[in-house]
Amino acid sequence: MGASLYTVVKEFQETESERAFERIYKKLCPKINYSLRQTHIEEREDLQQELSLLVYEKALHYSLDEVPGFEEFEKKILKK
Repeated sequence: MGASLYTVVKEFQETESERAFERIYKKLCPKINYSLRQTHIEEREDLQQELSLLVYEKALHYSLDEVPGFEEFEKKILKK
């Protein structure tokens, strides 16, 4: 099994390596491709480039300290 998205984002934030970004993008590709298919064919390439840039920026600046652990997540869900 591959590394979790959390692990890959952490690696990317520490190294800013192209390889780490490619791993993040690959994990998000199914959702990105689904969204692209809902866009007019003439707009897809531009949208894909914009989404790629957005993923890069968000992954680089995302605060991993605010990601809840499983127990914290479970407590939040059970309260509802």
